[in-house]
Amino acid sequence: MKLPRGVKIALMGFVLAAVCAVLVWAYLVGRKDLAEEKERELPVKTSSRVSTRGGETVVTLDRETQARIGIVTVPLKATRHAGEITAYGTILPLQDLAGFMTGYVSAKGRAEEAQASLNASGKEHERLKKLHGEDRNVSDRVLEAGEAKWRADLAGVRAARDALRSLEGIAAQKWGNVIAGWIVAGSPSLERLIRQRDFLVLVALPSGTSLPSPPKSANVLGPSGDSVRSTLVSPAPGTDPRIQGMSFFYLAPAGRAKSLLPGMNVAAFLSVGPKREGTMIPASAVVWWQGKGWIYLQEGPVRFFRRDIATDAPVGGGWFVTSRFAPEDRLVVTGAQLLLSEEFRSLIQVGD
Repeated sequence: MKLPRGVKIALMGFVLAAVCAVLVWAYLVGRKDLAEEKERELPVKTSSRVSTRGGETVVTLDRETQARIGIVTVPLKATRHAGEITAYGTILPLQDLAGFMTGYVSAKGRAEEAQASLNASGKEHERLKKLHGEDRNVSDRVLEAGEAKWRADLAGVRAARDALRSLEGIAAQKWGNVIAGWIVAGSPSLERLIRQRDFLVLVALPSGTSLPSPPKSANVLGPSGDSVRSTLVSPAPGTDPRIQGMSFFYLAPAGRAKSLLPGMNVAAFLSVGPKREGTMIPASAVVWWQGKGWIYLQEGPVRFFRRDIATDAPVGGGWFVTSRFAPEDRLVVTGAQLLLSEEFRSLIQVGD
């Protein structure tokens, strides 16, 4: 049956409309799926504990988290500390000193033997003289032999004593009068050095720098950054030929100097001049990043902000800084590294 022309046109319009509707629906569904896929690919935004304030990084941790990771804070306290000169130090190997002490002890033993022999021959000579004077109960020959032995022993004592004095002079020229006195007396201080319970540090001032008298103590900075308080022994009779400055001997206790070894070059800080106002920062509170030392201060119950400090003035167990702090500031002494790690985690974005 042949359809009228008008019906054909109506039917074709209906088909075209249906096709257009299907295409529009497919297009809209496709756009929706694409938008959802893009949304899934976006980085997941996590709630960050890290923010910035006035150029300083702030980490926010609730009390429960602080207790869980072991954050410990203490109030900052003002103190006074003298200015310092940076000097050059060397942990001296003591093989030469140990060998010299062995030689000195042997020489001292020979001198004592010579003295004992002189005491015996002197008594024998006196006995022979007495017998010879009592009606010549001993012959002239026996008396002369006794006198010869006594005089030989006397010469031996003089030679042994001269040898000891020579060694003592060498010790004073090499290590100074104080350490030379330790050698002569067999001091326990010398024994501690030989057994490496203490280290002997030669500290040389920069060339052209002078002091009216050496400080009674110095802070020796090891390669790991630990500071060891050392005590003055005496001025050194010589100096490091590389530096050509005034030199002094200091004792550093080995028990507090885990990173020090004989032959090592170290920095030494000598207190000079008037004391300055500042704060002592313990080593446990300092974290190292980008070549600088940083600390965390607590402000309020849950906020911690990071601040860089100068580490050019080491003291026993930490550093002295002249930075100004607020009276209510509290220093993080345990957990500073964890706070720094929290900062690094905040920089990592999922899907980045």
